[in-house]
Amino acid sequence: MKIKRMILLLSLVGIQLFAQGGGNLIDLSSSGDNYINCGSPASLEISSTITVEAWIFPTQFDGANEVYAKVGGNKSGNPTGSNFSHSIELRGGRPYYRISHNGTVFIDVAGNTLSLNTWSHIVLMFDGSYIYGYVNGKLDASSFSSGVIYTSTSNPFLIGDYMYSNWPFKGKIDEVRVWNTALSQSTLRDWMHKEVTSSHPNYSNLKGYWKLNETSGATTAADASGNSATGTLVNTCTWTTSTAPIGSEGAFVNTTSQTNIGPSGGQLKTTITSTPDNSNNLGVYQFGSVSGQPVTGGETFPGGIDKRSNIVWGIAERGSVTASLVFDYSNVGGIGDPSTIKLMKRTDASSTTWTEVTLSSRDDVNKTLTVTGATEFSEFALGAGADNSLPVTLTDFSAKVVSNGVTLTWSTESE
Repeated sequence: MKIKRMILLLSLVGIQLFAQGGGNLIDLSSSGDNYINCGSPASLEISSTITVEAWIFPTQFDGANEVYAKVGGNKSGNPTGSNFSHSIELRGGRPYYRISHNGTVFIDVAGNTLSLNTWSHIVLMFDGSYIYGYVNGKLDASSFSSGVIYTSTSNPFLIGDYMYSNWPFKGKIDEVRVWNTALSQSTLRDWMHKEVTSSHPNYSNLKGYWKLNETSGATTAADASGNSATGTLVNTCTWTTSTAPIGSEGAFVNTTSQTNIGPSGGQLKTTITSTPDNSNNLGVYQFGSVSGQPVTGGETFPGGIDKRSNIVWGIAERGSVTASLVFDYSNVGGIGDPSTIKLMKRTDASSTTWTEVTLSSRDDVNKTLTVTGATEFSEFALGAGADNSLPVTLTDFSAKVVSNGVTLTWSTESE
């Protein structure tokens, strides 16, 4: 064991001691009229072109379940004047993509029925002439409907419900985004599996963005677009670990060309070896880092493994796909003996049980692990025992304010 001390001559010290997971989401599954009210700020009064996207995990279908709605009313079943703008509604699980040009009548275009207990990326898009609906990057429905979108500050933007009638969404919702432009299909696909950053080609058009990463006890949902469209939780809304296929990096894979995601030396390299198309494809994503602290507790590992890497790679399958997977861990710190590194998998971020993956091959010199002919997909991480620290194991850490800075004291078992 090594004990170290350091005095930092800094006015502010930021330290992250534990591995970051895949974030959180809002669960609206409980009975009752549960939703998030984001109000009607100027940023959400969009009249020309619009894109609204969200990840949804429905657990129950009723006659009407609202993914989101910008609609006015008094929650008593009666509309109050002209109050229709736009919404995505599920009727028995079938999406209805809706735009109103006059505030009194919706133009509906119906898509194909979704599956229960499955993540779907759902999108309403309007380009001024046509309404489009997309599910998992695939065009689900479209209809000619020229005109402007009716706007009114009397119409609040609700996530998970309708204003003038109780039609709550039953299930989980994550990553809700509103744009005042019609995003291209390729852009939707490029970004559906990763969080929005300033490198997004339409970043200046982002008018509402609820990551829904708040934790238990939070009563509001922050608007990450910077437009102050903070959401207020109404009734029973539960924060829980996100299992949506989203990370800091991500990609939509529907070709036989190799797709790489993740940082250098921490990449997942995916090659579809079957015949991919719009219905048979993969969503790949990654979170965590090559230098972050490993996870050592709260999860169950296979025999001989006592920790897993901070970096995690995930794959969501749509349809039926066979693929070759190469995990490059050449820049992951704390690898003393590559020959003992294991590849592990779990169902999703809510699972605490990891199992070892059978490899097709490994390269301990270049530090890669390969699985060929893969037909089962989930989340993956590196597993290590006492001979690999991934990259350092802290057994104690303390900070003390002194006159000229902060004294940090920590103990390590390996590094």
